[in-house]
Amino acid sequence: MSLTLSVVVEPADYTEGVKKSLHDHRRNSEIRGFRKGMVPMSLIQKMYGHTSLVDEINKLMSEGINKYIEENQIKMIGEALPNHELQPKIDWDHTDTYTFIFDLILAPKIELTLSTEDQISYKEPKISKKDKDDYVETLCKQSGKTEMNQEFFDLVLGPNQADSLEVFMKKIEERMRREFTFESDYLFSKQARDFVIEKSAIQLPDALVKRWLHQINDGKVTMEEIERDYEIFARDFRWQLICRYLMKEHNLQVTKEEMIAKAARMVQHQFAMYGINSLPQDVLEQQVQNLLTNEKESHRIFEMVEDDKVIDLIRSKVRLNPEKISFSKIREMNSK
Repeated sequence: MSLTLSVVVEPADYTEGVKKSLHDHRRNSEIRGFRKGMVPMSLIQKMYGHTSLVDEINKLMSEGINKYIEENQIKMIGEALPNHELQPKIDWDHTDTYTFIFDLILAPKIELTLSTEDQISYKEPKISKKDKDDYVETLCKQSGKTEMNQEFFDLVLGPNQADSLEVFMKKIEERMRREFTFESDYLFSKQARDFVIEKSAIQLPDALVKRWLHQINDGKVTMEEIERDYEIFARDFRWQLICRYLMKEHNLQVTKEEMIAKAARMVQHQFAMYGINSLPQDVLEQQVQNLLTNEKESHRIFEMVEDDKVIDLIRSKVRLNPEKISFSKIREMNSK
């Protein structure tokens, strides 16, 4: 789960590097009363000796940690963490050998095999008359229409898609089933995550992970806040580890085309929430481009596509147990 690493830096390791650094300072220093490059080394030592020593030792320390990790093929989480409890006090002025103690958080070994012996519930919605009435009522409010006429049909479905109330309601029911399927799939994805997280039973060195979270946030997040939200983070982190494992294990990759398609669905869904169900192609393409050129959004979409792939993989491997429940119940379960 973790490894304590001791890095020892001796004079033979750093002397030449410090000497070179001091000569570089001497060559580039411009101090009144001395020609450039002719400042006495004793003055350079006094001005830059400590900084040059610390910089060289930090460099060697970092190189030593990286070399150890590479040579021993250690898979780890985050970066090496200083161990303040075991770390001896550094006396820069009266010693020439320096010891540094670090903790490495080892990546947990994941063992996860999925088969039809694994069963996950799949909630299928039952569409009631009330569901249909509520859905149409919402469309009326979004469009600002109070009368269900041809203008309303065209606004909701697009021109010439329905010429009667009967046809309109039939197409509305088809749309509802598509949307309800989305809700069912989303609920399944939550249940699939829970299932593989529980089955894999990944153990984390919680105390070290909390220290790592505190360190990478540069003090912007307190330990109290980390403690409060840790269970949520740990669950999400376990899911990320599982995703990477399954993507690698099954040779899955995220393609540019898949990211474009995902971004397009996101844009269409967002506009549909405001009652705009038919978006011009040029507007759609521009919105997609805006999303994918934004580094943060692009990374988020990449992770969403990766999640989708892993969920699809899980779905293809396990046995689904269909269960019909009301749509309102599915939405209630999704909101938790």
